[in-house]
Amino acid sequence: MISLVVVGVVLVVALGPARPSRETALRVLSTSPPSGASDVGWDTPIRVRLSEPLTSAAQLPHLSPSIPGRWTWRSTTTVVFHPRAFLAPGATYEVSIPVATRGTLEHQRTTTLRFTVALASVTRLQQLLAELGYLPVSFVPAGATAADALASEPTVASSISPSPQAGAFGWRYRATPPELRVLFRAGFWSALDQGAVMAFEAENRLPVNGIPEANVWSALLAAVASRRSDPVPFTYLVASEARPERLDVWSGGRVIVTTLVNTGAPGASTPLGTWPVRLRFASTTMRGTNPNGTRYVDPGVPDVAYFNGSVAVHGFPRAAYGFPQSNGCVEVPLSMAATVFRYDPIGTPVTVTSRALTS
Repeated sequence: MISLVVVGVVLVVALGPARPSRETALRVLSTSPPSGASDVGWDTPIRVRLSEPLTSAAQLPHLSPSIPGRWTWRSTTTVVFHPRAFLAPGATYEVSIPVATRGTLEHQRTTTLRFTVALASVTRLQQLLAELGYLPVSFVPAGATAADALASEPTVASSISPSPQAGAFGWRYRATPPELRVLFRAGFWSALDQGAVMAFEAENRLPVNGIPEANVWSALLAAVASRRSDPVPFTYLVASEARPERLDVWSGGRVIVTTLVNTGAPGASTPLGTWPVRLRFASTTMRGTNPNGTRYVDPGVPDVAYFNGSVAVHGFPRAAYGFPQSNGCVEVPLSMAATVFRYDPIGTPVTVTSRALTS
């Protein structure tokens, strides 16, 4: 399970009107959550206790960016913000309270208190990505059906709960390859989840790193609220090192492309495992070192999709295919490379297995 990062919520206290009869030193005595707190809940009230009463209703705090809620007086020196929506996971907020240090408005200062808001869990991330179609599983909230799972979510982003919801995951397709099935487990992070985040980032023009940070959560909640599902079918590539070596392209629940391929020759074997496509080129120059220590430079390599460091699926001219002879990549015949390239966008999971493919 990944460790989720948190970022700050900022509470700003500024000076305001004072009582003219004497000097004042209105101070923030305490806040809840306390300054420097981390993993603050998404529906946590914000409480500020001052050293003396505020002088007018105009001194009530201001929250930015705003969310539904209201400030109330707990006492003459304590104000509390009760949110009627969820603080955005990882978002930064500023709360301004006009206060005074002297009997004149000329003496103003600003006190900054910092809080951190927790990012939501892997389980909730999987639920929302599944509802939008970025995973090969569906999530059906309790009391809903698969057809109206997404429709059951609120249409306002701040009203969508970051907490995991009751319900069940299920595979969207009957003939799901076993290599793909083992990649999903509710609440546990895998290359499948990373790829889904990368695909979502690419679709929403976010920096692609596969990390569910604050910007991803903000865009994800907005996409759910506006019902913006993944516009393309889920795709998956699986390459087998069993002879003859072969690549299957799986999309929308079925194998749509099968081709012979070449994996790494002895001394440059292709690692087994699953990784998401991270970088693509219609054509590029590939450089590296052969197993015998000599250097190679291959210009114009077509239809390149990197998925594991310098390991890629790409087209390459060979006299024959179906056995190990590459320098670690998965080489596709030139006649099939452009077709495969259409089905391996950013985030597509690619598995290299020793198992013979039978589909």
